[in-house]
Amino acid sequence: MGNPDLAIVERETKERITRVKDTRQALGLAQAELAERLGGSPSYVSAVESGRRNLTLGQLANIANAMRLGDQDLVYPARMDGVAEPGEIGSRQA
Repeated sequence: MGNPDLAIVERETKERITRVKDTRQALGLAQAELAERLGGSPSYVSAVESGRRNLTLGQLANIANAMRLGDQDLVYPARMDGVAEPGEIGSRQA
């Protein structure tokens, strides 16, 4: 039987990875453009979006800023009802 806390972290990590790609695409940014804003390479963005690159919360905040979002928008997305989903580490402050 696996560690339930580890399962939560893995699920949240996958959700954040998906959120990076989905948000980038929704903003109409190419990987190369996001990479340029980050001062990195398109291969870095590709590695992030495919889950081959582990991200710290600080790195995730840098990516959000490069997308011209708030620091925590990719970590704790806004909820219509303002309630965090089960398993989230914290909740966004208004």
